[in-house]
Amino acid sequence: MKRDDINKRRVQLTEQLAELDDTDALFAAHPEYRVAELIHDATCHANHSDDCFWLYESWSKIGSTRNAYLLRAQKLIDAVGETGHSLSAVFAVLEAL
Repeated sequence: MKRDDINKRRVQLTEQLAELDDTDALFAAHPEYRVAELIHDATCHANHSDDCFWLYESWSKIGSTRNAYLLRAQKLIDAVGETGHSLSAVFAVLEAL
């Protein structure tokens, strides 16, 4: 591998790592975003090229698709909370799907 290629790859990996750190911080501040993502991943069977707009939206620019899953996430979090269970129970169930 050439030095230029190695440097380009290093920059890409550094950017990816920063993006992951941002995502971790975002999910720590807004756990309902992670719950919404888990619900989407487990339940959406739409064609992501033209039927589901999840990938065209972001948490910094929430559109109707992410908002719909965010509402589902909040309902689930509230319902589980009413039973006396914690948010970790929500994650455990969704991550098992």
